[in-house]
Amino acid sequence: MLPADVLARIQDVQVDPDVALNDNGNFLFINLATGEPKFKIPPSVRWRVNREKMRKALLHGIEDRVHWDRRVVGVDLETLPEKVNLKFDDGSSATGRMVVGVEGSRSAIRQMLRPDAYSNVLLPIRFTGVAVDLSPEDIKPLRSMDPLLFQGCHPETGAFFWFSMLETPHVNGTVGTDHERYRAQICMSWPVHTSADEVAHTDEGRLANMKRRAEGFVPVLRNAVQKIPEGTPVLEIKLADWECLDWDNNNGRVTLAGDAAHAMTMCKLCISVWTTKGC
Repeated sequence: MLPADVLARIQDVQVDPDVALNDNGNFLFINLATGEPKFKIPPSVRWRVNREKMRKALLHGIEDRVHWDRRVVGVDLETLPEKVNLKFDDGSSATGRMVVGVEGSRSAIRQMLRPDAYSNVLLPIRFTGVAVDLSPEDIKPLRSMDPLLFQGCHPETGAFFWFSMLETPHVNGTVGTDHERYRAQICMSWPVHTSADEVAHTDEGRLANMKRRAEGFVPVLRNAVQKIPEGTPVLEIKLADWECLDWDNNNGRVTLAGDAAHAMTMCKLCISVWTTKGC
């Protein structure tokens, strides 16, 4: 759907352009207790990009057509024939031939199309994650598993682990000095059985929980979690799905796409794994 020049800009914001030159496309799902691959998706082309830089790449040349800080509060299909008028919370409006709600898993357009059943359903899984700076020495054993990303599940506890690169010091084939840092994302999720499995209210409590749940991991992964510095902000993400229900698109004038139409967590695979008793 994107023109070649936009794709080129996106390709330029990969987190590790050197890896991209010879990437074998592995996507590993490992047994966290042993570190051995349980599933390995066949090699294919993949791009791991920096999210903020990708947004800027997509906005290039159309900045004046994107309007921030507006929230849809109404859709008028009656006033203008064959037109749709969107009303915003600041009193402004916009008119066009068609409205496509692509505003994420808590879509306001979805709420208007399915007022009886628009809410997401919270899953019995809790998820926290951190962004952390790592030295070349600390990142090496993780990148030896895969230079960009991998995930896995613990067969006994059902704990899930996700690792991915956010930034690297690689520039034109050189790694840089030992003083430079790699920035990575480490996330964990787990099934809720009792109130003790709920996410703590403080960063300190959330980090302690991640470290406790990593105790049964293979040493390289357990150490990666244990070395997360105290005081690191720990973000909770609420995992919820929306069943893909039918809606009236008013003869093609109002519809949904993306997460607004079929919100599904990134851990859906993990949930099916847990349901079948671990890895």
